[in-house]
Amino acid sequence: MISIKKILKGFFIIITSCIYIMNIKATTTIDETSELKEINITKNIINATSNVDVTFNYKVTEVRDENPEGILGITEDFSITFDNIQPDNNIASITKKLDLSDLSFSKVGDYYLKICEISSSNESIYPIDNKCYYPLVMVRNELVNNMPTGNLVATLLSSVSDGETKTDAIFTTNPMSFITINNKVTGDMSDKDEYFKFKITIDSDNLENIVIRNQDATVLYNGEEIITTSTYNSNQDNYIYLKHNQSVTIGDGEVNQVPSGVSYTIEELDKENYKTYINESTADNKVINIEKLSNLSEENINSFVNNYERVTFTGVIINIMPYLILLIIGVLLFVLTRKKYEKE
Repeated sequence: MISIKKILKGFFIIITSCIYIMNIKATTTIDETSELKEINITKNIINATSNVDVTFNYKVTEVRDENPEGILGITEDFSITFDNIQPDNNIASITKKLDLSDLSFSKVGDYYLKICEISSSNESIYPIDNKCYYPLVMVRNELVNNMPTGNLVATLLSSVSDGETKTDAIFTTNPMSFITINNKVTGDMSDKDEYFKFKITIDSDNLENIVIRNQDATVLYNGEEIITTSTYNSNQDNYIYLKHNQSVTIGDGEVNQVPSGVSYTIEELDKENYKTYINESTADNKVINIEKLSNLSEENINSFVNNYERVTFTGVIINIMPYLILLIIGVLLFVLTRKKYEKE
């Protein structure tokens, strides 16, 4: 039979323990035995065909609606910088360790942090990844022989995003760029006010309302007046009309609109009596195929030269006809003059 003395002693221990727990003032950092004391923050630039030069900024905050009590210390904001980094297989990647060991907690509970990418030094080319990660830190009473010691133990469990548990935070950006088409018309008999028609096809099914800049609103092509479009859309045929020394851009909006890495084709539709040379090539060609759009817009310039080279039924190219006529006249004058002197 349990004595009243033992009952009172047990009751006293329970009351004392409760009072002790309620008056805990200790704080703790992430436990030394925790498998995770830091999180790897990785930034990937995908479909990068040229060197990457940009800085991304990140912010670490508390999710206060979830946390039982404010954190006593917090990691400051940080950044990841690509300093003219050369991509490997079209991917540029940097990993930075976010050390959470200095965070302090003063109350038992589950604490969620929030890590977000907040800005880019060049958002027109390198937009931010809007995904956020939520590291979870569990803070519990330290127990020895099933009794609280008055200390707290904090354990970093994971990073959670999109409903999945992850140990790393991975942010990804596909650079955005734009395409330029230039047209130049040469040849003595060429018509510099004549429009040339180009068909452009970008290998992407979800491009809508991509801005086309600097194209004339109405053009006269083969005797027909045409109202041109100011946007590119994947669900339709897209045509560009250019005269001599005209140029357009596709995707050069307030921010760039065409994802780098996509392939595209530009085809100049047949124009009688003209030979076409693309990007300083000496071969007559009316089609250009680009396998990967560069993340640098200055590398996406496509220059067409249309040279008037009409050939008559005699096989004489009209471009050289004026010079040929002058030569013939010169020869005739020389012959006539010589005969005149011979008669004298």
